Parts: sequence; structure tokens; C-alpha cells
Amino acid sequence: MFSYLPGAKNGIVDALSRRLDLQPETKFSHDLSVTSFDDTSYSLAISEVSGDSELISRIKKSSKKNRDVQAIFAAINKCKSNSKLKREHQQHKKYRYYSEANMLLWYQKPADDAPRIVVPNDVKLRQAIISECHGTNYGGHPGTERTYSTLACHWY
Repeated sequence: MFSYLPGAKNGIVDALSRRLDLQPETKFSHDLSVTSFDDTSYSLAISEVSGDSELISRIKKSSKKNRDVQAIFAAINKCKSNSKLKREHQQHKKYRYYSEANMLLWYQKPADDAPRIVVPNDVKLRQAIISECHGTNYGGHPGTERTYSTLACHWY
């Protein structure tokens, strides 16, 4: 049987789930950054995954070095310059879901709600994106499935 233990009373779970790199420097700063709950108050934090400017800059820089991304950019730009090729691009199966905006490569299928940023095959960059989604102070500690589904909504 499970029973709810609020914040400080549930020290074992709190110690296991708290990230060491986010430890506050003083108890005072910890008290300011953590919302206090009692048995009757509940709160839901809703956050959206969005890349910060440093992360977007890293994606742009990595995209310039990635041959696959550059090949897709070249195909898209070639089609933009020629109206006949533009019609062919819409029909071309390989690149029809890709677009370029703000020096980023985007991917969107008809069933997608919004376009997703294409992330080049750069392990450190992908780890940074996962850390941003998984290591947030607001999202708790989501499991692999929830982390994947959150990432898949915004990144390709």
C-alpha cells in the first residue's frame, strides 16, 4: 500500500531523486526556490520544452558541419529558386516534409501539430537536449517513455 508523505517527511525519495548539480548554496535559497506544500494544497506545473538560444546556436553550428543536413538544405534551396522544382519538391518523397526557417532545418508530417527542429547526429548535442528536457526543475523526474514523447514533440 502506498501513502502520500509531503515534502520533508519523505526524505528518502527526495534524497534519491534530487540532482546534485542543482543543490542550492544555502538553506535560505532552497526555501525560496521550493514551493511548500501541506496536506491540503496541490499544485500542477506545466512547462513546455523549448530550446534556449545557446542550444539553438549549437544546433545551427552542428548543422553547418553535418553533411546530411547540408544536403537537405541544398535540395530545399534548389527547389525554392525554381518554381518547377518547387512543385517537384512537394512531390519528392525523400525531402517533402523538410523546410528551412531561421537557419534551422524543420520536419513536419501532415499529422504533426507543429514542425520539429531537426537535430544533427551529434552525441553531445543530443545529450544536452535530453538533459534540458529530463533534468528540469519543473517536470519532476519523468521516465524514459515520457521523456521520449516530450522530446519527439519538439525535436526530430
